[in-house]
Amino acid sequence: MLASTTNEVNDGYILGRTSNEYQRLHIQALKWEPITLRVLQQINLKPGMHCLDAGCGTGDVMRLIGNIVTKTGSVTGIDIDKKIGEEGVSVLQNLNDNNYYFQQFDFAEQELEEEKYDFVFSRFLLIHMTDPKSVLKKLYKAVKRGGILLIQDYDLNALKAGKKLRHLTDFMQYIDYEAFVRTGKDPEMGTHLPEYFMETIGAPDGTDASGLITPFKEAASMMKAVAQALKPTLLNLNITTEERLNQFFHELDENAKEENVWGLWPMLNSAWKKKA
Repeated sequence: MLASTTNEVNDGYILGRTSNEYQRLHIQALKWEPITLRVLQQINLKPGMHCLDAGCGTGDVMRLIGNIVTKTGSVTGIDIDKKIGEEGVSVLQNLNDNNYYFQQFDFAEQELEEEKYDFVFSRFLLIHMTDPKSVLKKLYKAVKRGGILLIQDYDLNALKAGKKLRHLTDFMQYIDYEAFVRTGKDPEMGTHLPEYFMETIGAPDGTDASGLITPFKEAASMMKAVAQALKPTLLNLNITTEERLNQFFHELDENAKEENVWGLWPMLNSAWKKKA
């Protein structure tokens, strides 16, 4: 588990760099692990491959990749957040003797070495970028001939709950959408992935759209954590008020007790392309 510290990184990440956000990212990663693992297997990731996880965060997907490529391969994580990356790789290196590495990397300012990796991956990276096409081009350039690029990202507009509590997911959709759009990002990145591929590197070879439905208690906990992380951005941009947010948090807590309502999380969509 990552240490509970505050990490100041001025990179435009609108959910903040705090210990609470690190823990939320870890919990989120565990929820999506089965779907990401299925797609990794679908694209035929195998032992001996040298891999890059761009925007590696807590290192949870690096672990999945490392388990597949084994110590005959390697997994390098890059992220602008040095603290979260170094701590994540430290945890991984204590798990087994696979080859894990981390490098701090600024996607807006730095370039990747061309044709270096057999497999390049990113999850929840492009949705935070104001120039996702440029980042996509960089990632594809880093793929060796015959290698694969796989991108997974959210469509935040897919968030829903049962009819009784739809007003809560509607509000969450609203604040998510406004926060991302007003800071120059695409909240529907997951659904738009094939279009971004077409406009930059060519049509994807495959796609996947996956959802996660949980008891509302779990969905409410994640919505509250996201909204709390977004709070400074929401208030600074006058998207909502502190009073309205507090009311929202109260309603989430109260309705988390509902046993007959389930929540659909944002969709996790994938696109991948083999480099000829």
